[in-house]
Amino acid sequence: MRKLYRFAALGMACALALSMAGCKKPEKEVKYDPIKEEDDTVYTIYVMQDNDSDYYNDVLTGYKDALNDLFGSKHVDIKHSAANESISVDQIAEAYAVSAPQLIFANGPLSVTAIAAAEQTTPIVGAGVINFQGELNRIQEKKDSLLNSVATNITLNDESSDENTTENVDNQSTPVEDTETSEGSTSSEDTASENTTSDNEAEEAWDGTTKINLCGVSSLSDLESELSLIIECTPTLYSVGIIYPEGDTDAIYQAQIMEKMILQAGLKYNEYLLNGSNDEIIQDACSQNSCLYLPACNGIDSYAKDICDQATKAHIPTVTNDLEASEYSLASLHEDPYIMGYAAGKITYRILVNGEDPSTTQIENANYENEKLYNKKIANALELTFPKSFYDRDEFLSEYEIGSTTKRVAKQEVSQ
Repeated sequence: MRKLYRFAALGMACALALSMAGCKKPEKEVKYDPIKEEDDTVYTIYVMQDNDSDYYNDVLTGYKDALNDLFGSKHVDIKHSAANESISVDQIAEAYAVSAPQLIFANGPLSVTAIAAAEQTTPIVGAGVINFQGELNRIQEKKDSLLNSVATNITLNDESSDENTTENVDNQSTPVEDTETSEGSTSSEDTASENTTSDNEAEEAWDGTTKINLCGVSSLSDLESELSLIIECTPTLYSVGIIYPEGDTDAIYQAQIMEKMILQAGLKYNEYLLNGSNDEIIQDACSQNSCLYLPACNGIDSYAKDICDQATKAHIPTVTNDLEASEYSLASLHEDPYIMGYAAGKITYRILVNGEDPSTTQIENANYENEKLYNKKIANALELTFPKSFYDRDEFLSEYEIGSTTKRVAKQEVSQ
């Protein structure tokens, strides 16, 4: 059995995650003074969330606990709606937009997009969004689609307009250059120059504010710690294979950040897009890398078992920051969603009580505790022994209490 001791993770000269994500910690002390008992102010807060899953419910628990700690239960009136088969986030947003809450908490990316496109004045605090800058683009696209549908209806009977539109589309179509070195994969040599594109330059220049009635807490993982985990879990690390479903914007965003940090750490990477010929792509990833990384995204759980099973058979460690995929991977970081909800509750207080403007309030990071977990069965198959700083995943999750690592704000306490 090989023991893993990879101290300091090559020094991690990669403190890039916060700046690249456009998210920052609050830089000034904030007073969370309790509302006086004799004050009869009641704040009406509407909550909408993407679905009724454990993940979003844990976020909501953290949010409600923060409201109770900061406002007191008698000073908040909460209305809660979760999307399901009978009601969509768009329908909830439509109903909320014509109501009169003092603030809306949007729990999940679909909820954030729907309510921010529908409601342009009421303060919105969002959570569960990996890339808030990309979310702004989706919000604008949703607004534009509504406007375009009206414009289309106006010009439908204009035949000449239809002809011109078709002609313009034909004239503008150009082939897309294929930069893949093999089916489904690109290498760090191929894509290193892409990391300096104008999109990424704009991303790095973003100040972390939305300029609209929206702020919140990003669910982006601590990717610097993820890279440290990759280094710790791989006895001989020369190249990291980043593998995810083709076209997943959240995965692409995380991959771009991770690729920059991998290069700064003096390592190489290869990128693999799952697009149909997945067995061959996974086999290539295992043969060309010493570790595979699965970024968190909606679609990765559908492929995680196949990826991790094939990698284990090939004696390749797998690391992920996706909760579902962590069931099959060698190692992962535990990130309690309660922490994100509690942080969103603190922002809510600052907006409603301290008068902060959501359009100029920087998007924050959840600041997860990041307990390191490993799967004992997979570790045994790879003949790896983990130090005491790692926890057996199944044992840890069976004993962990949601919110137990969150520092809650006591009355009269001054906190960050």
